[in-house]
Amino acid sequence: MAFLLFLFHFFVDWASSFPAPLGPYFVEHYHLSTKTVSAAITALGFLGSLTQPLFALWAGRMSNHL
Repeated sequence: MAFLLFLFHFFVDWASSFPAPLGPYFVEHYHLSTKTVSAAITALGFLGSLTQPLFALWAGRMSNHL
């Protein structure tokens, strides 16, 4: 159970921080606007900040069942 939570936490952190340095690459190679890339990166960070508390609630409920 703890390893599964570790994986969830790692993936959420990775998914929210990995695309940020690639922003200029996306703008240049996919001909996207800076605003579009920035909005997508911000949305990933926002979703990450929402999913971590949800996983914490889920982990709390699962620990009560063990």
